[in-house]
Amino acid sequence: MTRLLRQEGWRVNFKRIHRLWKQQGLKVPVKKAKKRRLGNSEGGVIRRSAEYPNHVWSVDFIFDRTEDGRSLKILSLIDEFTRECIALEVGRKFTGDDLVALLSDLSVGVVGLWQ
Repeated sequence: MTRLLRQEGWRVNFKRIHRLWKQQGLKVPVKKAKKRRLGNSEGGVIRRSAEYPNHVWSVDFIFDRTEDGRSLKILSLIDEFTRECIALEVGRKFTGDDLVALLSDLSVGVVGLWQ
């Protein structure tokens, strides 16, 4: 709104406009982010959903702080098909080597289940 008012020649402060909008209970509609295409037309990548257990795993990092202000990281590994949490690791830091070690340990266990 501030930008539109300034384009029309008004001299306005962003903070003042924001305060007035909050007082009136107005909200600016949030734009939806466009989904990006995967790959290109020659060798396009197709989004596939998991078809059976252990077909697709998702890795996510959750960040938090302890009471004394130190960072805390939680690594969660989820099976997309069953929505089961396969691993939940907590630590102050995670390196790429830590993630590779966790995935290799889990993949050995999963291969053992298939045999």
